[in-house]
Amino acid sequence: MTPIKNPLIKSFTLFLFPAWMLFSCLLPVSPVFGQDAAVLMAPTRVVFEGRTRATTVKLINPNKTPQTYQISLISIRMDEYGTRTEVLEPNEAELFAQSMIQFSPKRATLAPQGWQTVRVMVRKPADLPEGEYRAQLKVSPVPGEKTPGSRENTENIAINIDIVFHVSIPIIIRHGKVDATVAPLAPRLVTRDQGHFLETRIERSGAASVFADVKAFFTPLDRPGQRIPVGEVKGISIYAQNPDQTIYLPVKDKEALTRGKVDIEITNREKKDGPVMALKSFDFN
Repeated sequence: MTPIKNPLIKSFTLFLFPAWMLFSCLLPVSPVFGQDAAVLMAPTRVVFEGRTRATTVKLINPNKTPQTYQISLISIRMDEYGTRTEVLEPNEAELFAQSMIQFSPKRATLAPQGWQTVRVMVRKPADLPEGEYRAQLKVSPVPGEKTPGSRENTENIAINIDIVFHVSIPIIIRHGKVDATVAPLAPRLVTRDQGHFLETRIERSGAASVFADVKAFFTPLDRPGQRIPVGEVKGISIYAQNPDQTIYLPVKDKEALTRGKVDIEITNREKKDGPVMALKSFDFN
C-alpha cells in the first residue's frame, strides 16, 4: 500500500481563545493522528499479465466506527529515492493507463471491522503496443464522516480536525513480452537519521517495473569462508519510468564492516521462491 504524501486537513474550527491556551490544547492532539489506519487493502499490488482481465481487491475498515470510502484512479510518480507523489495533472500516457481500467463500486460504507470487495477489470485496445501501463487505485475516507484523528473539546475551546489519509495500490498492466533487469552499484557506509546504512544505487533497464528485496552480505578479508548478513530492505519498487533508485540498507553492527567484500543481492518478489535478479560483489574498506 502506498500512503499519499501531504494528508489533507479538511477542517480546523476554533472558537476565540487566548493564544497560549490555544497551543497548549492543540499540541496533545497530534499523537492521535495516524493512531488508527484509515483503511487496509489486500492485495497491496495488482498485476495483469497474459489473459488475466479481472480480479478483486478487498477493503477492510480496521476502525471501531463505520466509515465511508471513495474509490478512484490516480497517477503517482516516483523520484530517485523511491518517494511517491500523487500527480495532479496526469500526462497523456498516465491518462491512457487509467482509461483501460474499470472498477466497481466507486464508493463503499463499511461497518467497524467490516470489509468490501472491489472488482477491477482491464480492457485492452486491439492495437495496444507492447509495454507496461500503470495507474493507482486510491481509497479515501469521505470528508465529513467520522474519521480517525477527530477530537473535540467542548469546554473552553472547540477543535474539529479531520485528517484524511489516502491509501493507494498500483494496478499494473503488462502487454506482450515485457521484462526488466537490475544492477547494483558500489555501496558505501553512511550515517543518516542517527543510524548507519549501506547506500547503494540500483540501476533498472527494460520495459517493466521492479518489485524486489535487496540484501547485503559481508565477507571479512581475514575470514574468506564467512558470509555475514549485514542489511536488508524488503519490497522496493522501481517504476518502469525510472532508470534507477538510491536505497539505504540499515546496518545493525557498523563495527562488523571492516576490510573485505560486500555482496549486494536483489531477489524478485513477484516470482515464486524469489529468484535472484542480480548479485554483485564489491571491495569494501
